[in-house]
Amino acid sequence: MTRLKHCMLLVAALAGIFSQASRAPAQQYGYAPQGAYPVSPAGYGPGPGGPMGGMPPGMMAPAPGMMMPPPGEQGGVPPSMRGQGMPPGMMGPGGMPPGMMGQGGMPPGGPGGPGGMPPDYGQGYADGGMDGCYGEGGCGPGCNCLGCLLGFTDGYKLRPRWYDIQVDYLQLTRERVSRQVDYTSLGISGPIVLSTDDLNFDARPGMKLTAALLIAPSTNLEATYIGNFFWRSTAEVNAGNGGLYSALSDFGTDPPGGFSDTDNATRATIEYTSVLDSWELSVRNRFAEPEGRYHGSFLAGFRYVRLDEQFRHFTITPTGQMDYTVRTFNDLIGFQVGGDLSLRPTPRLLIGVEGKAGIYGNPGEQQTTINADSLVGTFTEREINTEIAFVGEADFFAVYNFNQRFSIRGGYQLFYLSGVALGTENFNPGPPFVADARTPFVNVDGDLFLHGFHVGFEYVW
Repeated sequence: MTRLKHCMLLVAALAGIFSQASRAPAQQYGYAPQGAYPVSPAGYGPGPGGPMGGMPPGMMAPAPGMMMPPPGEQGGVPPSMRGQGMPPGMMGPGGMPPGMMGQGGMPPGGPGGPGGMPPDYGQGYADGGMDGCYGEGGCGPGCNCLGCLLGFTDGYKLRPRWYDIQVDYLQLTRERVSRQVDYTSLGISGPIVLSTDDLNFDARPGMKLTAALLIAPSTNLEATYIGNFFWRSTAEVNAGNGGLYSALSDFGTDPPGGFSDTDNATRATIEYTSVLDSWELSVRNRFAEPEGRYHGSFLAGFRYVRLDEQFRHFTITPTGQMDYTVRTFNDLIGFQVGGDLSLRPTPRLLIGVEGKAGIYGNPGEQQTTINADSLVGTFTEREINTEIAFVGEADFFAVYNFNQRFSIRGGYQLFYLSGVALGTENFNPGPPFVADARTPFVNVDGDLFLHGFHVGFEYVW
């Protein structure tokens, strides 16, 4: 519960920080940052023709031979022609219709904003291009609230997907702890009462953090961390009068009756812990079809996955006890490729799937430590073997855009790792109490499958 609180506090803190970030232009395709386009053409200064009209100075001076109206005539039209051929009020100061006298000679309030320019040109993507209900007016009278929620408002665009930072809370379950390994029987060669089948990893919290940096058109450098996962499971069997026999004596048959520290035991316990972290650095190229309905990307890069595990087997007998601990270390380093494909069924909603896969080298390592009453000192072993490993990842997600900068997201994540050393599968049943009875090894042939939901947000600077 403490780790879950830490994850939620981190997500909340990041959300607060980025919600207060300065409003800078959004990194979107096809939309200019604020100020990239002028609000209107440069105005012309006063000239011989006067300050009105926004005309170049030379345009307002009388041409040679041109008859200019007397000063008292309005709009340059003789009194005798007023009302003939031109409706009253059509001519304003300077001989131009009144509606044309905006900034720089452009209509003052044409569709969109100052100077009659469309809002996208005057504001850019960061603050414009999403008018109607999506703008400052909100969902008010005369507004289609359902259309507002779905993004079907004037000016809303099927824009390509982009984010500068992505934060997710993950909760992953690990299916099947490992291949079955038996540890304790009830009676000599009796039924197995303690094995890996008695262990179960519940869903545990973790996080996913991604930051993207634009390095070329439609291309970004992407760094991702997935981790802070910790699984733990224990199982125990008790027999008040003894009668529990260990795999170290082949369940009481070799030697007959077993060993004093492991057999005819009153209690046997197994404990398994696992920690997983992943770091990625990739280059992602995004693309979209012309109407913006479908979006996709390709990525390629490097990934490092660390999986550390510890397995402990503890026995108590009337004459002694044993503490058997195996630790395994996996450092997967390699190259991965992947991509995603998304659909925008509405302007604000995006649904998609992402996949990644890679081949890795894994120097799997196991370290064994055994302490027992009948042993002199601590028995230790260490083995390393490098094998080829595989990591595959799939993510089914949906993203809802609250505004141009902030989106919420959720989905279901799948992970599969193979070619790793698992703690349970590196338990060596050779007894440490007999000389030359053990053959050290490291098993780097394990696999694990993780799955669970995620929820978080995406933010654009």
